[in-house]
Amino acid sequence: MLDVRDLSVSFGGEKLFSDVSFQIASGERVALLGENGCGKSTLLRVLAGEVQPDPGSTVRLGDLSRITYVEQAPADVDDALSAGQRMRRRIAAAIAERPSLLLLDEPTNHLDPGGLVWLQAQLRNAFGAIVFACHDRAFVEAVAGRILHLSRGSLRSFSGGYRQYEERIAAEAASQGHRHDAWRKERDRVRAASQRQRTWAEQAHRDAGERNPSAKRRAAQLMHKAMATERRVARLDEERVLKPWEAAPLSFSFLPPRDLPPVLARAQDVAFTYAGAKRAAFGPLSFDLRRGERLALEGANGTGKTTLLRLLMSAAGLEHRPEGRMQGRLSVHPGARLLFFRQEEQLHGQGTPLQEMLAAGAPDPSLARTLLGHFHLRGDSALRPVASLSPGERVRLGFCLSLVRGADILLLDEPTNHLDIDGREALEEALTVYPGTVVFVSHDERFRTRVATRALALRLRGMQEPRPVLERDLLQMRLAELSGRLSAAPAKQRAGLEAELDRIVAQLKAMQ
Repeated sequence: MLDVRDLSVSFGGEKLFSDVSFQIASGERVALLGENGCGKSTLLRVLAGEVQPDPGSTVRLGDLSRITYVEQAPADVDDALSAGQRMRRRIAAAIAERPSLLLLDEPTNHLDPGGLVWLQAQLRNAFGAIVFACHDRAFVEAVAGRILHLSRGSLRSFSGGYRQYEERIAAEAASQGHRHDAWRKERDRVRAASQRQRTWAEQAHRDAGERNPSAKRRAAQLMHKAMATERRVARLDEERVLKPWEAAPLSFSFLPPRDLPPVLARAQDVAFTYAGAKRAAFGPLSFDLRRGERLALEGANGTGKTTLLRLLMSAAGLEHRPEGRMQGRLSVHPGARLLFFRQEEQLHGQGTPLQEMLAAGAPDPSLARTLLGHFHLRGDSALRPVASLSPGERVRLGFCLSLVRGADILLLDEPTNHLDIDGREALEEALTVYPGTVVFVSHDERFRTRVATRALALRLRGMQEPRPVLERDLLQMRLAELSGRLSAAPAKQRAGLEAELDRIVAQLKAMQ
């Protein structure tokens, strides 16, 4: 068992988190959630022994004799494999070591639907305990039996999967909202009463004059009552109940679209074969890219989605064609501006996010802060050096820079990687109001559904309308797991397992 007590970590004299305590039992599957920059990766690295915590922290490994840590970004770059294939290889190698504790930092990044189903099966059957940081809600629901939520320097534990966690958080937010409303109404009522009482007391004092002791005593009593009520207002201000935070709708003046023809790019029987390969990675493909649409490219890892984005850039004369042989014809309107946000792009700016936004063409600091704030880079986060941002925060900044620079065709390669749930929802909203054309690759089914106006799948025989299989497959695997657990579960756990089984069966029936 892993036993963590009073864990604190500081960087540059500032606490990242403090007094964090939790336990991990042998065989547990625990999801670590939290917004970008809260310290999830650092916590995993502390458990892996790569980062030393502050003095006074206690991390006891118990019977967890072997710990294996798989970090976010693949370090072993091999051009013959896609990012998803590299990630699967590294996770498979880690599981093969049979560690007592397996630590995974965003293992679903880059994985296609088949890869996600594979990963779920691997984690369900793997030896030992597993702690994984992940922002894929369906995956967390299917795998995790407990959730650790790291936020604002502290950590909370929630039993159950993502659905139960979401319901608990929503209930707490609703309760806090009710308490805030009750507090505000009471404060406003008492404040109005104190103002009326002071007005009455001051008027009574003026009316009393110097020769009416009784009236003067009455005025003094009214003033005493008014001061008591004012003290109550002060106490209510000290006991303030904060309103739950709610995201404001995005309001940003994007660059207006230019007068371009309806079709911005055209592919005619396009196929591509990598150098040294015997068969085409994809194709032949034929499609038109229309002005204002949001086109999702879908397909398994290694089918050439990123390559097609690079071919569009090459057709526009903005970068060299990938090594290999292209057949067919791919053209881009010569007046169209293209911008490519890559899945492994790194920001190396020397300034702050606000300075980078202004340099990229934001009209003024106020509008720059508006867009940064929408992506949760608020307050001090907008004024910190870019180098100090977390990977997820740098991705958020990269999107802000891409949006403010403006492009007639915006190419996004797996934009949800490294983004937390709030960041994914912010990007969804930003892209749906963006006036240009968007072509993107994403394995997040919910993101694709909300953003795309059209979807094309890359396969050897060309493009086909994709079939949404991810959620159904995960539910079926979860159903099989619960059925197995039910037969050996103690009586006190059977009711909960049966309720979850009934819910999953109902979801699967609704998908038919």
